[in-house]
Amino acid sequence: MFGPDGSGKTSIAQCFSGTHEVVAIRGTHTLASLIARFLRHFTLFKGDDNPYFDITIPERMAGLWCFLEFISVLPIIIHKFVLLPKFKPVIAERSIPDFIAWIIATSKIQADIFMSSFLGAFLLKLSSKKNQLIYVKASLGVLHARRPESIDLISKQIPVYDTLATVLGARIIDTTYKTTEESVKELSMLSVNQNGSKRLTRSQH
Repeated sequence: MFGPDGSGKTSIAQCFSGTHEVVAIRGTHTLASLIARFLRHFTLFKGDDNPYFDITIPERMAGLWCFLEFISVLPIIIHKFVLLPKFKPVIAERSIPDFIAWIIATSKIQADIFMSSFLGAFLLKLSSKKNQLIYVKASLGVLHARRPESIDLISKQIPVYDTLATVLGARIIDTTYKTTEESVKELSMLSVNQNGSKRLTRSQH
């Protein structure tokens, strides 16, 4: 699954935690996080584009920062999204498209420029190899109510998510007027429609 904060990804994924390994990718990892902690002490980098570390990357450094973010997250992608699924069923409550949306929104690089770059094309290719991609979305008003502290970042990410869903041909679950139970049922039905008799199995807790 992928989608903005507050859309319900985590709640839905946890309903399958008894039968699937729940994995996630979040923003700014390992090496990039160490560098971000260092940069936030300098006036040039102070800002709120990256809310985890309260930094803003100058436009002339956006390409370099995207590369640092990429090499920092690559080991996590390989572990959680390439190797782990070979040994057990995996459901992602944040996946590679979330990382793409994070990079674009926090570096302020244009979505089409990043997606056509080597890094963007590579990440899109990895995303397309997943068995099933689900875009979990909700109206901006609902997202604001659920995650008021993140609404500025969410507003920047939504157009990127919409583009990613189209480019990747993702199925869509809109949780605006749905309970978690209703969203879980819809996800299970999407799995049936795509895979015939193959169905996601929920845990019973």
